[in-house]
Amino acid sequence: MDSKIQRRCNPLKPLQWYRDIRLSKERREQGIFLLEGPRALSLITEHNPEVILELLVDETNAEKYSSFGMVRILTDKQFLSISGNKTPQGVLAVLKLPDNCYTSILPATPGQRILMLDSIQDPGNIGTLIRTAAAFDFDGIIMNDTCADPFSQKAVQASAGTLFSLWIRRTNECISMIAELKKNGFIIIAADIEGCDEMSHIKQDKSLLMLGSEGKGLSREFLLYSDLKITIPFNRKSAESLNVAVAGAICMYCMKN
Repeated sequence: MDSKIQRRCNPLKPLQWYRDIRLSKERREQGIFLLEGPRALSLITEHNPEVILELLVDETNAEKYSSFGMVRILTDKQFLSISGNKTPQGVLAVLKLPDNCYTSILPATPGQRILMLDSIQDPGNIGTLIRTAAAFDFDGIIMNDTCADPFSQKAVQASAGTLFSLWIRRTNECISMIAELKKNGFIIIAADIEGCDEMSHIKQDKSLLMLGSEGKGLSREFLLYSDLKITIPFNRKSAESLNVAVAGAICMYCMKN
C-alpha cells in the first residue's frame, strides 16, 4: 500500500460523528465526505491517496485493509448504522472534499471541455453524469446549488470513485462563471428540446455543455448565454424525453468523437 495513505486515525470519535457526515451541512463544515465500496476506494487509492483520512471496515474486511494506517474496525451493526445502505459493502472511506468545490472560483487552467448542470435534483443522475464526464475526458463540472449535492451518499455511490478525476464547482454564481469562460473563448452549447443546431457542430476546441432538468430543461438565463442550441433526435412518438444522464452521455460522446 502506498505510504502516502498511512495516516493516524482517532478511534475515539463517536459513531454519531460519522453518521452526521451524511448531512450536507456537516460535510461542508468538516470538509469531508464518505465513500463506500472496494471498487470506488481502489480508484481513489490508486490516483488520489492523499485525500483518504480514515477507513471504517466491518469485521469481515478487517484483515483485507490491515495495511492501511488509519483503520477503525466496526461490528456489522455499527457499520450498517453509518452506511445506511441495505446491502453495505464492508468498507467506508472518510475523504477530504476537493478544494473550492462549493465556490465559484475557476481553476487557473480550466481545461478544454466543461459540463454545466442546471437544477438536476436526482443525486443518482448527478453521480452518473460526473462518472460519464470523467470517462469522456471532461476537465470540470459546474452546477448550480439547486442541483443535488455531488458529495451526498447516493451521488457519491453513482459516481463510482471518479469525483477526483475532474474539478467540481457547486455554486449559485454559475452565470458569472459561464460569462468568464465565454470571454476566454469557450463555446457555450445548450442541450435544448427546441434546439435547431446540428449535432455535428458540437465538437469544439473549447466548449461548455449545459444540461437542464428533464422536467423544465435549461433556465432562460442560461439559454441566453448559449452559442449553440442542440437537440438529440429520437422518436418522440415512442418516448416523451430522454433521461438527463443518458442525454448527457450522448452529447459528451459526440463532443469527444
